[in-house]
Amino acid sequence: MVNKLRGAMRSVTIWVNGVLLAAYPFADELIGGVRENLPVLSEYLPTNMFKAIGLSVVVFNIYQRMRTKKSLEEKGMK
Repeated sequence: MVNKLRGAMRSVTIWVNGVLLAAYPFADELIGGVRENLPVLSEYLPTNMFKAIGLSVVVFNIYQRMRTKKSLEEKGMK
């Protein structure tokens, strides 16, 4: 169990998903802040930002799973 937890702390996938999960409650404020403070970028941002972020997370997870060869337990044993 300790090795799995240690491996989870070394996992890029878990860190990225954890940060996105922590930012999720503030997504509307973050996107609103970007649109208000960076109006030049506003025209390039998709109207439905959540779909774009969700798709990005899915693609990232698929890529990371294909790249990963070790289980969390094996990563924790290092």
